[in-house]
Amino acid sequence: MSVQARLSAMGKLEIPFILFTLISITQLFFTPIFARFVNKIKFNRRVVISLFFAIVAGGFRFSSTFGGEPERGEEKFARGAWAALFAALCFSLLLCNIQNVFDSYIFRRTEPTTKPSFTSVFEVLIFSSLVATLISTVGLLIAGEQHGLEREMNGFPKGKGAYVMAMVGQAVSWQLYWVGIVGLVYSVSSVLSNVISVVTWPIVSVLVVMFFNFRDLTGDGDDVVDIFKGVSLIPAALSVAAYFFRLHKENRDSVN
Repeated sequence: MSVQARLSAMGKLEIPFILFTLISITQLFFTPIFARFVNKIKFNRRVVISLFFAIVAGGFRFSSTFGGEPERGEEKFARGAWAALFAALCFSLLLCNIQNVFDSYIFRRTEPTTKPSFTSVFEVLIFSSLVATLISTVGLLIAGEQHGLEREMNGFPKGKGAYVMAMVGQAVSWQLYWVGIVGLVYSVSSVLSNVISVVTWPIVSVLVVMFFNFRDLTGDGDDVVDIFKGVSLIPAALSVAAYFFRLHKENRDSVN
């Protein structure tokens, strides 16, 4: 988790966001491969269709921007591209390993007559996040990046208090995101968790424009609700529908 976060941040800061987005989509190729061998998940055409539409939805995000992407001349394409690729690989492997923890350890120690509790999600998330946070903090101190954080705080336009609130809000938001991601792994599979994480990209892009930069609806700002963002919502919906139709059919067949 800590390595994935570090590599992802490096990729975003060293290559254009469009390239980072296209490389990140490779996680939809890695996850089914790992899931097949690590989690022994079987695939059918509906899962393949769901993955295809998720790839299309994620690809349409290329029109989005990222405030931290490098300026021309500051780009480090080779290192940034490799970092983004290995971040996608780590994310896929992470989801499959989380499912393996649920299937092989947490569910196994539960009484056969008792349905595993959703608290298992928080158990996995809290302990893994604590270790990842410790590793990341030690790495930050060794690299001396704490001085950069201090400069950012002192130079934040709205003051130090707003900077701290922004960082705390970001941390809380990421934890809520991971509750959803790990919860989907717990409830269904690592593959669906990855599909949902990708199809939400265009949705988030639209929400960012609508709630944080509303003037961009008229095309006056840095980011706009263009045709690509609008069209991307269609394959996103189709991807989710295909996967849930597969789950519905499996449940119906098991009942029969």
